[in-house]
Amino acid sequence: MDDAARALIAATDALHERASWSEAEFVALRAHFSDDQIQEIIKLCGFYRMVSCFANGLALPLELGAARLAHV
Repeated sequence: MDDAARALIAATDALHERASWSEAEFVALRAHFSDDQIQEIIKLCGFYRMVSCFANGLALPLELGAARLAHV
């Protein structure tokens, strides 16, 4: 895994755990991604959170045949 991927994973984990980034996490992102890309990362994390809360809140069944994280 390269430094850009590590920065991206750390940033997305931080957004899901704390809904914010530390200065070090933001600096690491800026080293590899443009402002537009960073905005897209924030939007994608927010969209994922919204969809997962919606699906879990409605107790929607898992999609048949879809890959599970444990199997990826």
